Amino acid sequence: RRVRQAPCHRDGAASASLDPKPRNLAEKQYKYDTDGDKQTGTVTDVYNIITYGAVKYGGSPMMVAWEAAIPAEADRKAVAAYVVSLQGK
Repeated sequence: RRVRQAPCHRDGAASASLDPKPRNLAEKQYKYDTDGDKQTGTVTDVYNIITYGAVKYGGSPMMVAWEAAIPAEADRKAVAAYVVSLQGK
């Protein structure tokens, strides 16, 4: 599968018009602890945001849920792990 984060989370066309601006995935700017472990930006946190959307956790409705578009749980977990691997790069 092709990762679809670039149009919003990089300098893609979509990011120019979004307010608030999406996070740069290479920076550790995560603010949601979706699983209550007192850490943000874990694979589980990113997976939950990808699966259920940010609005479920008090975030922007611009970060929509991808559960329907990426129906396989394993694929969403792989995307979350990839996103976390970008931190600090």
